[in-house]
Amino acid sequence: MACQEGNHHVYQVLTKRAERMWEFVNRPMIVEDIYDYWYSVSEQPKEMQSWPLPNVWFGVSVED
Repeated sequence: MACQEGNHHVYQVLTKRAERMWEFVNRPMIVEDIYDYWYSVSEQPKEMQSWPLPNVWFGVSVED
């Protein structure tokens, strides 16, 4: 997973849909889904340090 491997970079995941972002990051199986995908595309996957990854910032834009 690029975000885990490139921990010297900060990745921003941005959306205008706050509810959808909340549902995505809080769904019970998200970590397992990430592991499943990671193991399917990587020959030597590393253990995920934590969730959310410290170098991945989730954000929602708002308007008044």
